[in-house]
Amino acid sequence: MAKDHVNIINDMSTLTKIPIKILNEIVAKETLSIGSAIHDALIANESIVVLNIGIGTLSVELDTKQCKFIPSKELKNIIKRSIDLGIDPVEFELEQAIIDKLLVICDEVL
Repeated sequence: MAKDHVNIINDMSTLTKIPIKILNEIVAKETLSIGSAIHDALIANESIVVLNIGIGTLSVELDTKQCKFIPSKELKNIIKRSIDLGIDPVEFELEQAIIDKLLVICDEVL
């Protein structure tokens, strides 16, 4: 059974050491930018607006207000690796960072 939801903002804050408040402000600004792009599309009499939101593409049909999200290639790969191989990408990145730092220390010592 799935959890109610996972708070990606909290996870991003932990990974990047950027405070949750700042990340929430960034998300709020991205939301405003999406609204602005939709407004511009309306003025241009477009029926669909397609937006690159970083982790994929958000398409909005302006007449029906229907949204469609298409994940980026990188996000699709992460999802696939997580499901098919059981790899936790955050754990993998952290382990790789530790290995890289240990290699630098070994090179300095030797």
